[in-house]
Amino acid sequence: MFGVGWLLRVRQYVACRSLWYDECKLANSVISAPLYNLRTSGTPEGFLLVTKLAVSLLGTHEWVLRLAPLLAGLLALPLVYIVAREAFGRRCARLALCLLAFSPVLIRYGDDFKQYSVDLLVALLLYWAVFFPIQRVERISPTRFVSGCVLGGLAIWFSHPSLFVLAGIGFALFGQAIARKNARKVAQLLLIGGFWIASFTACYLISLAAPAARDNLVSYWAGRDAFMPLLPRSLSQLRWFGHAAAGMFAEAGGFSLGYPVALAAFAAGAIWVYHRGKKTTLLALVGPILFALLASGLHKYPFKGRLLTFTVPCMALLTALGVYAICTQSRTRAARAMGYLLAMCILAHPGYMCAKRFIAPRLKEEIKPVLQYVVDHYRQGDRLYVYYGAGPAVEYYWPGYFPAPGDYILGVRAREYPEEYGRDIRKLNSSGRTWIIFSHLYRNERALFLHNLDRMGCKVRDVQAYGASAYLYEL
Repeated sequence: MFGVGWLLRVRQYVACRSLWYDECKLANSVISAPLYNLRTSGTPEGFLLVTKLAVSLLGTHEWVLRLAPLLAGLLALPLVYIVAREAFGRRCARLALCLLAFSPVLIRYGDDFKQYSVDLLVALLLYWAVFFPIQRVERISPTRFVSGCVLGGLAIWFSHPSLFVLAGIGFALFGQAIARKNARKVAQLLLIGGFWIASFTACYLISLAAPAARDNLVSYWAGRDAFMPLLPRSLSQLRWFGHAAAGMFAEAGGFSLGYPVALAAFAAGAIWVYHRGKKTTLLALVGPILFALLASGLHKYPFKGRLLTFTVPCMALLTALGVYAICTQSRTRAARAMGYLLAMCILAHPGYMCAKRFIAPRLKEEIKPVLQYVVDHYRQGDRLYVYYGAGPAVEYYWPGYFPAPGDYILGVRAREYPEEYGRDIRKLNSSGRTWIIFSHLYRNERALFLHNLDRMGCKVRDVQAYGASAYLYEL
């Protein structure tokens, strides 16, 4: 199963699709910034540092930029098996591995120049290298103490939501030590937790405390209903919890159409763990979700989509355990058959999507063939106008297609005042042959541009690609 999961991820990676808008913005920032001043809102410094070193050594190709997410995705597969085996046994680990291996969402994150694949790997590393070694012992050895401090402290710099994982792990271990009246271990855990808090404080002050960046993040996600109602006062606010749970399993976990079955299996797995007396393990797994919900209610962290990748270990382990418990604990063949049917229902659609994407890898904003077409038909004296959404992509790809420095007109961004687009495009009147390049389109803005251009001149040719296009007009 490791090989299948790795093959699916490498297949998407070698397809080398064009970087899309968010990836290009991050890539341009990493490439242009000096090593000592890497700072991009919302992106962990550790991730930026690793990428900058890779770019410095290997170049700025898409494969280099996406190398860290790919490696994180590949390493997550054996690690989830180890973590699940440690927690619940070998059979449960096999199904947990399948859930990650065939997750279209996680395959996608392994091919995106973003940090979400690293969020998953860091969460698994913390369970494997911090939680289980400390949970098993009554006295934390100096080696475990130092490794717990260092790994937890470093995790925050590579994955901001690892703070929730550390909080869940720390709370679970602290509760276990108190229940066993182990004063020495309580004191050691307080010291480890203090080190984690100090590391997070430093990370917050350096990269997360900027008011403008924070306000923009809150505003963006508030419009997507990503913050929990702290004190629900209506039925619609109560419904938020149902939508959030569905979104966590369907969007972050990649269970897609099988998420209702996965949710039911998850609940069964949590109940099974509780009744088996593994409350510390249950709390360590569920705790990060609860802390993230609290942060969401305080409008400090959006509880939605890709930002919940760190919850995948909890979802995968408890869902696999729920299915395993139904299959093995039932005395009748019908009940066992139901357990196997549940597993097939959960894996059917992700498996279908993986097969589909293996044949035809995922595309998003394919601007490379568009730029190649423009280069092939470019004449001396042609002008280039770049739609603002295509700006980061053209900036990143320009050196590879045009030898001269960027000599193009970047359009205005005026979503709230669409009449500004007409004024901007009319500045090109009587310019002769003019190329208009589009990608990362917003609603019907391309139609608005083309309507104005058709009134100003005559379209000579055009090229269409997935999520990108270009038009040549004689103005």
